[in-house]
Amino acid sequence: MTDWGDGYVADIAYTPGFYRELSPVWLHHAAELVHTAAPSPDAPLAYCDLGCGQGFGTLVLAAQFPDSAFHGIDFNPGQIANARDLAQQGGVANAHFHELSFQQAADADAGALPVFDVVGIHGIYSWISAANREAIVRFLDRWLKPGGLVYISYNCMPGWAAMAPLQRLLAEHAERHPDRSDAQIKGAMAHVQALRGDNLGFFTANPLAGKRLDALADKDRRYLAHEFLNAHWHPLYHTDVRAELAAAKLEYAGSASLLENFDTLALPEAARRHKAAAPDNAMAELVKDYALNQQFRRDLFVKGRRALTAVEESEGVRERRFTLIKRREDVTFTFQTPQGEATGDEALYKAVCDALSAGVTRVQDILERTGLDLARANQALAVLCASGQAHSLRAAVSDDARAAAKRFNAAVAHRAMLGDAYAYLAAPAIGTALSTGTVEMACYDVLAAQDVRDAETLGAAVWQRLRQRGTRLKRDGEVLRTERDNQREAVAQAGQVLEAKVPLWRHLGVL
Repeated sequence: MTDWGDGYVADIAYTPGFYRELSPVWLHHAAELVHTAAPSPDAPLAYCDLGCGQGFGTLVLAAQFPDSAFHGIDFNPGQIANARDLAQQGGVANAHFHELSFQQAADADAGALPVFDVVGIHGIYSWISAANREAIVRFLDRWLKPGGLVYISYNCMPGWAAMAPLQRLLAEHAERHPDRSDAQIKGAMAHVQALRGDNLGFFTANPLAGKRLDALADKDRRYLAHEFLNAHWHPLYHTDVRAELAAAKLEYAGSASLLENFDTLALPEAARRHKAAAPDNAMAELVKDYALNQQFRRDLFVKGRRALTAVEESEGVRERRFTLIKRREDVTFTFQTPQGEATGDEALYKAVCDALSAGVTRVQDILERTGLDLARANQALAVLCASGQAHSLRAAVSDDARAAAKRFNAAVAHRAMLGDAYAYLAAPAIGTALSTGTVEMACYDVLAAQDVRDAETLGAAVWQRLRQRGTRLKRDGEVLRTERDNQREAVAQAGQVLEAKVPLWRHLGVL
């Protein structure tokens, strides 16, 4: 690790991911579900991605909202350089990246930054020192507008209780084996697995720790190093985060995990009773965390929260529009909820999905078509969004936004074919990004340059790109070895992309 990192892993870059909760469209929908006024994604915004890492998520959003200003702040110069490079290649002129620590950002000169409508802080708050958390609070106090929204996600207790001893073991092993952080975590993981294999008492007494260790086996070592080797790793209680952010005049509004805002979906009956009996909202949230053994929170805070009136909320929900983001025949009514897997009311979800599939997007029109009441339809749409099968639509998408998103996507696909680990494409109709596999990304790289409509031609071009990238295809989990088998599989998968993905990409403005 480096000295300037203040205990944070800085010798290797973080993974270039995208997190849907950072989208202004998603945040506005989530705020509406908890009866809270929030900055509109349909108006120009000043948006800050604080601790932006590689800046990929910042750029995905900026490319879709060309009338808004997006600022990414990170202390790692390598990550900021990468972000600026991709911004230049993708033609994203409204994204601005600043190499600043949290302390420097909080104390920046007047005029160095705008005052922000939205600040996103993903994952880092529980990885940094108390001094840096205090700097974030000062930043929010100074640089967030009244009425501004903060999304903050963090590792939390009590869900990390079983893993905390393992994190300490990993960190102690890494400290005694100086190397680059990804090599340190590889060695530390092997050491811990060896201890587990010999049935040490901790693992016998804590089977959940072993299961979570198994779940980490295939994770990117860059992610694992950042997750477990930070010197100030410290899962937080929601009540503590709430108290810290109160110093910036921030009030807790609800969760960006949509289903957690519906107690009937999130909690068993007994837990709902205990939550309802809590003396205040902070205690109620803590009870919820214990009921769910919560490991990660996605919180919404507002500076000067204004509750929506009943009329405002009803009108807002009725005018909101949604769309399916997968083919109707691929939609499932079995969902993952905070309580576990659940099967939805088939008649309810079929009615909603059939309406969306028929192009009925406005909630009021869905109600009139289906005869559903507003509360049931609103919850069903939230469940479909949370499950990644539907999404709130933007009120309008300009030609400039569509062109900017396609230009950025073309740059991303090209970089992915050169070996960069990009796995998302911007979808301006919904203001977010779609997860995109390697073959799909190769297809996009071809289709962005030429209008190909048959699987044979597309598959041949895809295999040429993958071969140059050093990637071989798989069939039934097995890596294909011969040129002929890879060509055939590329054609087969290209056909699937043309049938299932390309119409969706065009509908959502991806292509």
